[in-house]
Amino acid sequence: MSDKSSIIKETQKYLARGQIDKAIAEWEKMIKEYPDGNIHNTLGDLYLKKGDKQNAIDSFHKAANFFLHEGFSLKALAIYKKILNINPADSEALFSLGELSQEKGLTTDAIKYYLAAAESLSIEGKKEKLIGVYDRVLSISPTNLPLRNKVAEIYSKEGLMSEASRQYFQIAMLYAEKEDTEKSIGYYQKVLDAQPLNREAILGINYLYERTGNLEKAIEQIKEAINLFPQDTDIHLRYAELNIMMGRLNEARECLRKVTELQPANTKVRRLLGDIYIKEGDRKKAWTEYLPVLDEMILDEGYDDAIKLLDSFKDIDPLETGKRLVSLYRQLGEQGQVANELISLGDVLTATGMQKEAFNCYKEALEITPNNESLSAKVAELEKELSKELGIDVSLKLNKIGAGITKKAEEVKKKKRKNRISYI
Repeated sequence: MSDKSSIIKETQKYLARGQIDKAIAEWEKMIKEYPDGNIHNTLGDLYLKKGDKQNAIDSFHKAANFFLHEGFSLKALAIYKKILNINPADSEALFSLGELSQEKGLTTDAIKYYLAAAESLSIEGKKEKLIGVYDRVLSISPTNLPLRNKVAEIYSKEGLMSEASRQYFQIAMLYAEKEDTEKSIGYYQKVLDAQPLNREAILGINYLYERTGNLEKAIEQIKEAINLFPQDTDIHLRYAELNIMMGRLNEARECLRKVTELQPANTKVRRLLGDIYIKEGDRKKAWTEYLPVLDEMILDEGYDDAIKLLDSFKDIDPLETGKRLVSLYRQLGEQGQVANELISLGDVLTATGMQKEAFNCYKEALEITPNNESLSAKVAELEKELSKELGIDVSLKLNKIGAGITKKAEEVKKKKRKNRISYI
């Protein structure tokens, strides 16, 4: 291995004589034995002095990489700017400056450098890298609609229609979130112009037709989609949904029959059948269809919707709805509501002659609300009635009932963790 100081002396001697090539040769020798960012930087300066811009840029890139790996980001930044003074379109330097700016939180600068890097990559024909750069740009500013539109237009110009459509789809969704329906429909249409079989865009634009009140247009469009996707249950279900809205219940039933053939256990079919029965005024049949939907709502943590649905069918099935509401409120930890529903359930059980079960409900509700005087009176009265009827002192069993209540509460807590509904 050559001595580093002797190589430096030899290099300085060549430089003093103006023998740059020999100085570069010595420096190249040293870089192999003593790789270092500063040496690469000096070597780059020598190549630049010689007029060899490409080798100068290569050396500067190596220097910048060394500095980055060693954690000297400011030194690396200075080197990249030196590269851009030689070649303002150097895509690697531009991209690296974008990364450094992004790390520092300089969003505007980062986007500026990334876009410049993308332009250079486009000229170089490096389309795969181009997509990566634009994805980086949009990750910085995902809701910037003008920027996303600009990226989509560039993709389109480059012939990258799949990527352009992906961006148009995102723009359509962003406009839909802003409730700018007209622009959202326009961008969904751009997706469909390029990709007529894009089912997400078909469904997206269909919901917007509904939002604008154009149900006929929505039905016409989704009917065409059925021909394109004859096995797609989401498309069939959407057609059924629209027919229910329009009061075309027989057509809706036919759609649901087809979905059942494809997916016999599809719970959305049950929900829509329930909607049909509601339209027809048959709430009992509707309740039967909604029952399996309730369990799915709870598994998906749609608690508010489940409670609303249960409340709306209390008059149809007060016993079952009561049991489910008690269990659901337990799961949510809403003790006040648990007590209210237990009292309501106790009233239902009393009316159907199930005094013992009613007593359990009232007693548990009283443990939650011990200051409820009317409930205390009701428990005492029912206790007296049961003692006469059974010929035993029911009060002797209260401790057992209380223990049972505690055990049930623990079971409910366990089931809550599993996100499943329990029954009384």
